[in-house]
Amino acid sequence: MDYSRIKNFAKTKVKEQFGMAFLLTLIATVATSIPTALWQGFSLPVTFLLSPAIELSLIHIFVAILAGRKPEFKELLSGFDDWWSSVKVNFFQSLFTFLWSLLFIIPGIVKACAYSQAMYILSGNPGKSARECLRESEQLMKGQKMRFFKLNLSFIGWFLLCIVTLGIAFIWVVPYYRATMATFYIDIMPSTSDDTDTYEEPTPTRTNGRTITFGNKSDGGDQKF
Repeated sequence: MDYSRIKNFAKTKVKEQFGMAFLLTLIATVATSIPTALWQGFSLPVTFLLSPAIELSLIHIFVAILAGRKPEFKELLSGFDDWWSSVKVNFFQSLFTFLWSLLFIIPGIVKACAYSQAMYILSGNPGKSARECLRESEQLMKGQKMRFFKLNLSFIGWFLLCIVTLGIAFIWVVPYYRATMATFYIDIMPSTSDDTDTYEEPTPTRTNGRTITFGNKSDGGDQKF
């Protein structure tokens, strides 16, 4: 599925539950911003100890939205059920990306794309080690990094709009962006289902914990990076 269809699907799903998507995203953002606002010394602990679990919670929430289920407020804490794993995944993902960036900016970008799905993999596999999440992310992103890179580039205009509107556009853009990234992950996941139906737009075909897959993965999967 090409990135325009990924974005259209994510946009449709966010519109269906925009109020809850915005509110939960706002609460998560405030929760990670307040400690830093109170004292800059909290910045590093928040980044490495709090933000990963919040990120995992938001992944759970947006996967639920894509599946057509209304998320609950308590799901903002769901990432803390696997807090230590999320901290390790975030730490090693950031560390390895930084180390590759020392070689030059291009290797850093390539590895950032390669490791981009690690937290999503953890969301569907609680307790999986950071090493396994990163390795599986690299495997999953083979032939998909250019698609992911282009998908992120397609949001440049939206983020410029956020600057022009003094941040007001973030109300729509952040939930839309998060839903799009979750849709991308679901689209590239290898299906373990025997279901052979195809769909014009991605449709959930099975559930596995918090992870869902789509039936149609035939578009855009042959690009190499």
